[in-house]
Amino acid sequence: MQLLQQRGMTVAAPETAEFYLRHLNYYRLAAYWLPFESDHQSHRFRAGTTFEQVLNLYVFDRELRLLVLDAIERIEVSMRARWAYELAHRHGPYAHLDPFLTRNPHHWTSNLENLKREVDRADETFIRHLREKSVPRQLLQKVQQFRSREAKRLPIPFLWRIFVSGPRNMT
Repeated sequence: MQLLQQRGMTVAAPETAEFYLRHLNYYRLAAYWLPFESDHQSHRFRAGTTFEQVLNLYVFDRELRLLVLDAIERIEVSMRARWAYELAHRHGPYAHLDPFLTRNPHHWTSNLENLKREVDRADETFIRHLREKSVPRQLLQKVQQFRSREAKRLPIPFLWRIFVSGPRNMT
């Protein structure tokens, strides 16, 4: 904290500043005081820069990030639900097992294997319930993550195919 003060930052409540530096980390907060630097080489702050301004910028960024992630999650869930619904109604509940609905059989095989592994390793209560009730479309929709590494490199048509139901044991 002394270094920040030497560089021209005003710290009205040193104990509070030390608390945040300990819990958020100096280098994490450093990204938020960059706009307040008058000279990046010497890391001198513009006149009137306060630790509270930096902390407020951090808090704003954190809250904005949480709002954006919340919105993305809602869109993601809605898209997965819509894909599962549309694909199941157009091609039946086992469309993801049909290699003729994909442009790339290698990706189809790889992603079907990944999907099987995800279902097999999932142990949440709702998945056990869906397995017992044999409701695979909802099971696959919940288990397959839109943001998974495999899904990020897939074309949209394949994503349409993967979010549908399959047979109970998927073999």
